[in-house]
Amino acid sequence: MKGSLAAAVMPPAAIKIADRAALLWGTTTEVALAKGVLIHDLLSKIHTISDVEIILDTALQTGVISAGELPSLKQKIIQIVSHEELSDFFNANFAIKTECRILGTGIPILKPDRVTFLSENKVALLDYKTGSREASHKKQLAAIS
Repeated sequence: MKGSLAAAVMPPAAIKIADRAALLWGTTTEVALAKGVLIHDLLSKIHTISDVEIILDTALQTGVISAGELPSLKQKIIQIVSHEELSDFFNANFAIKTECRILGTGIPILKPDRVTFLSENKVALLDYKTGSREASHKKQLAAIS
């Protein structure tokens, strides 16, 4: 029919809800996961330590974060980007790509969170992890390296 919408009726048994996510609603685990995703998202926008203020201000002004969250997020992100083992990767002297795919022959597609080009033939791959350490994190990091 012209101008009408067609709809398919599905039996209730054919509808599946993401059980795992639904089980987390309203739990401290859900809050922790959301905070980890937020930190990950903010870090993906930060190229150097001088970007922290701008990125957090933008997140505040666009409603991504609240004024109450700002101090603890700022402290955590500055702690990460100025960490002695990580600060070189947030150095303005290096080219940086975030959330890019790496293709190679005979290997799966890799998508580290951050690629820092340290020299013409040396790169550092970072993959952010929040929360508790898990065996799956080690496998993912080993695949990336």
